[in-house]
Amino acid sequence: MHRYSPWTVLFYALLFSAIPWYIFYPPFHYLWAGFTLPQWLGLLYIAFMGTAIPFGLYFVGINYIRSTRASITATLEPISAGFIAYLFLGEILEPLQILGGVLVIAAIVLLQLQSEQDELTPELIRAQASQNSTPDEG
Repeated sequence: MHRYSPWTVLFYALLFSAIPWYIFYPPFHYLWAGFTLPQWLGLLYIAFMGTAIPFGLYFVGINYIRSTRASITATLEPISAGFIAYLFLGEILEPLQILGGVLVIAAIVLLQLQSEQDELTPELIRAQASQNSTPDEG
């Protein structure tokens, strides 16, 4: 993340994670699986909205804050998943689950309130490197 853009890192991460799938499934196996158009659209939606966009935005966020802060904030994911399941899937949230969610949110807020200046975020390191590599005008 110090040298490359978040989207480049994501591209290579997904590329190298796809290689084992080519060992277990022949390339283009899914083209012959007989999926309908709505099924293809669902698969593409999951691929982009459930994988590429969230991971890409996570990597972008890591450019501006410490990875530890990003990891702490990422613990909000199960809380949001439970809330979305409650809203759209009719899941029931028990009082203990609600209390746990509130405690997790409170912990995230408390941990994020601590202000810290971080000169080691990848975005600042890349900016400093580009400033140091350009010749001074004068």
